[in-house]
Amino acid sequence: MLVAPDGTVLSCSGALSRMLGRDPELLEGRPLVNLVTGSDRQAVMGALVRAARNSASASPVTVTVGLTRQGEPSPIPFELSIVNLVDDPTVGGFVLTGHDVTDRKRLEEELSYQAFHDSLTGLGNRGLFLDRLAHSLERAVRNNDRIAALFLDMDGLKAANDRLGHAAGDSLLRSMAGVLVGCIRRSDTAARLGGDEFGVIVEEFTYPREVEALADRILAACRTPLLVEGQPLSATVSIGFAFSRPGITVDELMSNADRAMYTAKDRGKDRYEQFATWMVAAAEPV
Repeated sequence: MLVAPDGTVLSCSGALSRMLGRDPELLEGRPLVNLVTGSDRQAVMGALVRAARNSASASPVTVTVGLTRQGEPSPIPFELSIVNLVDDPTVGGFVLTGHDVTDRKRLEEELSYQAFHDSLTGLGNRGLFLDRLAHSLERAVRNNDRIAALFLDMDGLKAANDRLGHAAGDSLLRSMAGVLVGCIRRSDTAARLGGDEFGVIVEEFTYPREVEALADRILAACRTPLLVEGQPLSATVSIGFAFSRPGITVDELMSNADRAMYTAKDRGKDRYEQFATWMVAAAEPV
């Protein structure tokens, strides 16, 4: 593609026009920014400005944008390479070449998903949970609000693994993930933190009782036996939760929810406990 110094398309290849589903004459004379998605227009203009500062011998300026296709809702991820030949009298503009990077973008998205999700359950992993929790705390501070963090530990997973093998344990873990997805709201976040531990972030609630009601729903759902290899299995959970307060850190909130969860374990399992300050002293070694 040849683009004038003011960003107008002067000419384009037949391959590009066919890719975009437009005749070349419908592309020529239009601003280059009109060929990309609205969110990428600033990036294209910035790339042209950077290219204008370069000489013809400088390295091309590259930018990845979404090219819009006629009659298609999804743009094409495209990497453009811009060379400044404005001062060349035989050219008089920017020469743009590029290629479709759909496969690369898809791979990047898959790798990003894998980096932040648990492969067994499909839930977010600990890394995603910590990131979401940090952002939730920031929003709570801005909005003068609070959030809740729940820690859940499955009570019977080890026994199921020992008796029926890890395949049965994996089924219980997937079942636990399904329970959480079915119990939480769209505004909440559920994640597998590792092993048989799960976490939930609860936002946008008015009363503490709403968090308690969520814990009750999870406990009730986990008491329903799951049929694994013809045998009914159940794995109740112990739940601890803690509320945020001004100045609390991610580590403190997680530690508080964790202490509450172990208190629920100590008090008989298959129950929930809310964090209280006495739990800090109780956890200290004597």
